[in-house]
Amino acid sequence: MAAMCVDRDHRYFISTTSTCLYGKPIERLRWRTGAEESERVPLTVRQPQVAEADYKSCAQIDRQNRWRQDDLRLEHKYGNHHWSTRVNISILGMCVVDSWMLHCEARGPVGCETQAHF
Repeated sequence: MAAMCVDRDHRYFISTTSTCLYGKPIERLRWRTGAEESERVPLTVRQPQVAEADYKSCAQIDRQNRWRQDDLRLEHKYGNHHWSTRVNISILGMCVVDSWMLHCEARGPVGCETQAHF
């Protein structure tokens, strides 16, 4: 199925498992111009369930990418002059970050180490 959701701009979603039924609405702050001055007002946006599911998973993917590229920085530490080296280092980075995340989830907030120490 394909769906479109309009917030500030058009967003298109293609999915095989979700629906276009409305899910949990989201609140956005938008500038509105009044007679004398502009102010930020809350705006409620209805979103389909397919968009809600995508936004939940995208945040996790972005977090994993940030930990891999900004914190771990394997591509920077090991020079990559060939595409196969970059692919292999990226896969290794994904494995390291995933194992660190599993370690932190299993040990809880008290036993979680920093990524550098892990």
